[in-house]
Amino acid sequence: ISEVRNPLSCPERIDPESLFSILQVQEAIQILEIVGVPVPEVPNTERFKMVQDMFVRQESVGLHSATVEVLKKTRSKLMLKEFLSRLPSSLQVAALSISIRKGDQPRLISALETPYVFAAEHWE
Repeated sequence: ISEVRNPLSCPERIDPESLFSILQVQEAIQILEIVGVPVPEVPNTERFKMVQDMFVRQESVGLHSATVEVLKKTRSKLMLKEFLSRLPSSLQVAALSISIRKGDQPRLISALETPYVFAAEHWE
């Protein structure tokens, strides 16, 4: 793999509608708050559409920097470090690619530490 050209940062080319489509509603709300757009409380049935309408009307450059800030916090895998260290290497990639709730992590480790799983790991 080689670098063909230096990467360019062009946040003005970001389409707010496309950006919104990859976000969770709570992330979009946090982004709107960072760019200074107050988000009113509305019933859950109206929340998605209202947030989407507000989001797509924002300026791309501001949305980009706010999105980077929010996603660094909400999608960080740092909290999985200890959990991953306790998993067999064959399951570590799978644990990163799916969402395992914090409450389910100890149960999975406990299940993997049962004698049956240990015996299965050493089958020949």
